Amino acid sequence: RFVCLSDTHSLHDTVQVPMGDVLIHAGDFTNVGLPSDVQKFNEFLGRLPHKHKIVIAGNHDISFDTASYPRFGHPKLYDSKEVHVDSWLVISMLTNATYVQDEEITVEGFRIWGSPWQPEFCDWGFNLPRGPALAAVWNKIPMGVDVVVTHGRLLLICNDIPESLRVFVVISKVRPAYHVFGHVHEGYGITEDGLGKHDDDVVERKFYEDDLSE
Repeated sequence: RFVCLSDTHSLHDTVQVPMGDVLIHAGDFTNVGLPSDVQKFNEFLGRLPHKHKIVIAGNHDISFDTASYPRFGHPKLYDSKEVHVDSWLVISMLTNATYVQDEEITVEGFRIWGSPWQPEFCDWGFNLPRGPALAAVWNKIPMGVDVVVTHGRLLLICNDIPESLRVFVVISKVRPAYHVFGHVHEGYGITEDGLGKHDDDVVERKFYEDDLSE
């Protein structure tokens, strides 16, 4: 049994997580990627009984973005004690889950591919320009995978904002059984369109005052 969630934004302790065999978190487990928040999330994962736990980052988990964090991350880490952090050190803190970024893993015979990238938005983490840069990421999705996990959403799936057209094109070619994603808080739900099931697992259905932005 797969259990999927996303966009807990450091509020994971308020979430009632169903029992299951495989837990997938589709990113934004913190607000701005503070190491202390990553540590709390890791402790939360350690308390869960699921045999396998798979995590990708989201745009709010900026300290996981080794490429853009030095340029854009520091101003967003408002706690001065945690501003100058090493991205690889923060990633290594996630010891109670398998962190996946642009790669495939096999769990209990299921092939799972995950990626945090999305169209650029206000200098947050894991942003790429629409067009060839994003297409290069989505074209890495291998044929025959059973589950695709991305932080961003599909075109006209669970919301009507057409910003990830290239993901839709690739998904229609790869045809996984499930595509798990989050990012847009209002777009929660499950949709089936003949290509597979699309699961937007945003846990919180409202924005909080300390949510900075998508």
